[in-house]
Amino acid sequence: MGRCVRYLLVAVVSAGCAFHFAGHAIAGPKALSDVELAAQLRHVLDNNLRDYPSARFKWVVRLKGEHRNEVCGEVNAKNAHGAYTGWTVFNASADGQGSMVLADDEQGQILVGVMCEGPKGERDLSALITASHGRAASPH
Repeated sequence: MGRCVRYLLVAVVSAGCAFHFAGHAIAGPKALSDVELAAQLRHVLDNNLRDYPSARFKWVVRLKGEHRNEVCGEVNAKNAHGAYTGWTVFNASADGQGSMVLADDEQGQILVGVMCEGPKGERDLSALITASHGRAASPH
């Protein structure tokens, strides 16, 4: 009987350790520094915007918590005719393959609204994510 209890105790402790380590493994990717995040987001934005180098950004802030490698902000980008489309709210993530969602239609507005809820950082990362790495966002 004592041996069974010992084996059971070892099994429970092993399972607890596995659960503890698995919890850390699924906690998500490490938080990137602002500079690392901006570098990865430049690739995401370049893949998702028609003319990324001409895009203007403002009020780009980092999300906190489990979505710490994501930003929300506004972008004014050019369309296929080369004209600026106007300021549009967006969400971009550097996690995994990276992704971007624009609130340029009803579905996008709903998605960005949900993704951009919650606590955010206070530092504006607009200058860090521009294609030229330092061009300030134009307010117009």
